Amino acid sequence: MDRQAMPAKPAPAPQPVSGMIMKGVGGLYEVRLDSGLQQPCRPRGRLRRGSQIPLPGDRAELSASGDADIPWVIDRLCPRHSFLLRPPVANLDCLFLCFSVSQPEPDLVLLDKLLIISAVAGIKPVIIWTKTELLPPARLSQLLQPYQRAAYPCVCSAAHDLPAQELLRLVKGRLIAFAGPSGVGKSTLLNRLLGAAHMETGQISQRLQRGRHTTRHVELFPFAGGYLADTPGFSSLELSVIGLKPEECISGYPEFLQLAGACRYQDCHHLSEPDCAVKALVMRQPQLKCRYDRYVAFRRELDARPGYRKNRLI
Repeated sequence: MDRQAMPAKPAPAPQPVSGMIMKGVGGLYEVRLDSGLQQPCRPRGRLRRGSQIPLPGDRAELSASGDADIPWVIDRLCPRHSFLLRPPVANLDCLFLCFSVSQPEPDLVLLDKLLIISAVAGIKPVIIWTKTELLPPARLSQLLQPYQRAAYPCVCSAAHDLPAQELLRLVKGRLIAFAGPSGVGKSTLLNRLLGAAHMETGQISQRLQRGRHTTRHVELFPFAGGYLADTPGFSSLELSVIGLKPEECISGYPEFLQLAGACRYQDCHHLSEPDCAVKALVMRQPQLKCRYDRYVAFRRELDARPGYRKNRLI
């Protein structure tokens, strides 16, 4: 008598995996799995319809889709420690803010805006001053002093002395991006940084050089134990458009923020209120007046808005 055939055991279900979103274009994402393999993915419908949109830099949990062309589905995004939507990137550790001291003249309004946004988003800013050989030491010191007083890390870069190794120490193991106006030497600095890393950087360098003026989407590249973000450039940034609250302006001015509790009024705006500790500091130290004037302009601009946007971008 034939033995009754034993039912075949079902194949084990594929185990979920995790990885880092490297870029996203048109609803399709590239995810670098923890194994090092980079694969195309689509998000679950609930993610597409939800309030948290997947961004480059997000850690994601994936499951097999059964589709050979797009083999993985993004099931869940891990909690973020920071995110921006201009440029759109999550979990950014450090933002290198590149500004030349001359040719072109430093756009300190844009710099202060980026410092405010970094503070609100919980991202460490590093100010990189380029073309420092074009200013006499006394004028350079005068330009840097307010930012050094505010305890912002400042790195000086001259044509004959590009601080690649110093920047490489700040990059290692982190997700970093460059920001700043065009013409300040970001590409030169970036290429030197790529060359200082003892790794295969030819493809990265070629991609960044090719996309310098045409980048429309954020893309991450593994670099020095972390990731380097290639981001779209911008030369203007309106705080009133990105949903910043008026009271958050002071976050980009740590030299003033530390005195906020010493004002007569707990909710002091540091504009025209009596017994304001911030205004008293500026009176004693006139070198802070330019920074203070920019704070006042930002605060008044945001105070004048009829209301806050519901969908904040930072």
